[in-house]
Amino acid sequence: EFRRVLFRSGAGLMLKGNNSNHIKDGIEQILNDDTYKENANTISKSIRTAGGAKKEADVILIVIDSGEIHA
Repeated sequence: EFRRVLFRSGAGLMLKGNNSNHIKDGIEQILNDDTYKENANTISKSIRTAGGAKKEADVILIVIDSGEIHA
C-alpha cells in the first residue's frame, strides 16, 4: 500500500489509532519534525527525475501489486 511506501521512506508515519487524538498527534509529529519534509522533498525530486508523477504512479502500483520494494 502507498501508506507503507511513505512510512518506509520516512515521509509519513503509521498512526497509533484512528481517533481524533491519534490523528492530531500524527499531524503534530509531522509538522514539528523537519525529517518528514526533507524525505518528502527527496521523493518529489525522485519522481521528477524518474519521469514525472504518471511514471511514478505506475511504479507505485507495481510495487503495491507485487508487495515488494526494490531499491
